[in-house]
Amino acid sequence: MCHVPARLLILLVGGLLLLWCLHSGPAGARPAPAHAAGSLDSTATASPATVRTALRAHRHARAAYAEWQRARACLALGHGRLRVDPRPHRGADEAVWRDVQLRWRLQRRDFDDRVERLVQRMRRPGGTSCGSRWAPLARWVGWPRACIPTLIAIVDRESSGRARAYNPVISCTGLTQIWPGNVAYTRLSWAGRIAWLMDPENNLRAALRLYRQAGWAPWSL
Repeated sequence: MCHVPARLLILLVGGLLLLWCLHSGPAGARPAPAHAAGSLDSTATASPATVRTALRAHRHARAAYAEWQRARACLALGHGRLRVDPRPHRGADEAVWRDVQLRWRLQRRDFDDRVERLVQRMRRPGGTSCGSRWAPLARWVGWPRACIPTLIAIVDRESSGRARAYNPVISCTGLTQIWPGNVAYTRLSWAGRIAWLMDPENNLRAALRLYRQAGWAPWSL
């Protein structure tokens, strides 16, 4: 009988320890407070507005990249190694989407600058006065590849490849010797049309417009 109270005391202490362990549990398994969980959810996923703005920057960067590749193809430079950064996962947080949006905007600006440099290279090809050196610029403004040889022959015959060639008798101007009356849609004065046609890119664009309207007839082939 003398040992019974001691046993009861041991059982009581053991039960209290067991209840304490069940209540506290492992430190890492404790649920987070409600306000802490809410703050984590708010930073886990970017807002729809942020994603839409970032994706708009991504589309612009992709368009600038495509123009850069097209300019390289006109100059037969091959496929460039630069790429537009990939899109992050839709569930990425706000900071990730804002960061990639900034990178896409910088990449668009970089590709636009690269395109401008390549176009200037096509507009000032250098070399001798012959039509073939204007072939990259003709491809850039949209001339069909199959028409390039005929266009080169016309440029050689009409202006010998001189962008500022001018016939004062009939006012025909530029690489393909276009009459200024054919470019009235530019809303320029007569002198302004002549100056406009002396720009090689404008002249080739106007020639492409005439070609699509009447084939090669304006050049009496």
